[in-house]
Amino acid sequence: MTIGSNIKNIRKNHNLTQEPFAEEIYCSAQSVSKWERDLITPNLDVIKTISSNFNVSISYILSNDDELNFEKTVLDTSISLLKENIIPSIEMLARSTALSKHSLQTLFNNDNDLIVFIIKKFDANIKKKLILNIDNNVIYTFIDNCLPILRMNKDILKPMYSDHNTSAIIIQYLKKTYSQLLKNHLNIHDELKVNIIVSNCIEIINAALTYYSEYSISDIKRTFSSAISDI
Repeated sequence: MTIGSNIKNIRKNHNLTQEPFAEEIYCSAQSVSKWERDLITPNLDVIKTISSNFNVSISYILSNDDELNFEKTVLDTSISLLKENIIPSIEMLARSTALSKHSLQTLFNNDNDLIVFIIKKFDANIKKKLILNIDNNVIYTFIDNCLPILRMNKDILKPMYSDHNTSAIIIQYLKKTYSQLLKNHLNIHDELKVNIIVSNCIEIINAALTYYSEYSISDIKRTFSSAISDI
């Protein structure tokens, strides 16, 4: 499969001819026709618009028979680097894999995007666990159901949480993602309450992966409960 074939599949899956599809992504029907015949390749802004407007991943649009394992290669290599206490970067991935710097920059604008990609991959299981078990006692639900997953991947996640720049990117992602999750699944719209819950969960993650990294889950829960009662 080529990029043009993938775009054609997306268009047909939405029952659109080339003209209305082009209108959806602010391009001409002539351009769409040329992409689908692989005469030209759409630029990154167009690919991002297709991804956003039609809810498909950029990697799917870019994938061909030789690139189906693109994301897996990025993730596996990033994990190997993190296990060596090295923060992954686009430059480092290009040196460590057969992927070109250009192809990596098509998927990631910068190193920050790469870090968010890695966290999202780990976070998918954690969010699923939290959603399945979520109740009004979100913090204890998080400790019981999600913290064990984090601790199992401590050797991979700890380097990112220990690095000031990387941890700032992760915290920004977590605040946005989990604030929205609480609003959607618990219907909590009190911003102060949402911020308090999310901030506490982030601090628990930080503690469990850094300065309380040798504590058991039960010890962390006990310490957190004691701290709350003291307040």
